[in-house]
Amino acid sequence: MLGLKKIVLHNSYIKGKVTCIECEGHTNNSGGNGAGKTSALILIPVFYGKEPE
Repeated sequence: MLGLKKIVLHNSYIKGKVTCIECEGHTNNSGGNGAGKTSALILIPVFYGKEPE
């Protein structure tokens, strides 16, 4: 199957922690204010070739 399957973030939100965002099927992206939910969603087009702005 082609496409984005998982985003792995190293030292992204919490230093020393690895966070995985599964992208197969439906994904629930939840967390408190300032947790980085929107920032993670904005990154997805970059994996498909869009230039980061």
